[in-house]
Amino acid sequence: NRDIREDEYEYIMLSLRTARGVALNEFRDKFNKDFVKSYSERIDRVKKYLSISEKSIGILPQYYLLENRIESIILD
Repeated sequence: NRDIREDEYEYIMLSLRTARGVALNEFRDKFNKDFVKSYSERIDRVKKYLSISEKSIGILPQYYLLENRIESIILD
């Protein structure tokens, strides 16, 4: 039985590897918390690499080669 934190990290990691990014409503429904509020400090550290909208947060295409580093900052 996996704990919710591991599932949450896996969801974020896999979502950031898609063009859509982390769907904010889906994250809220799945984990019962706000992604932006929960990860605001970490998001701020890499925001220049991110596409941020009301619906999702994802890595900008020109920074896909840095996705492992960006993910590690958000998930650290």
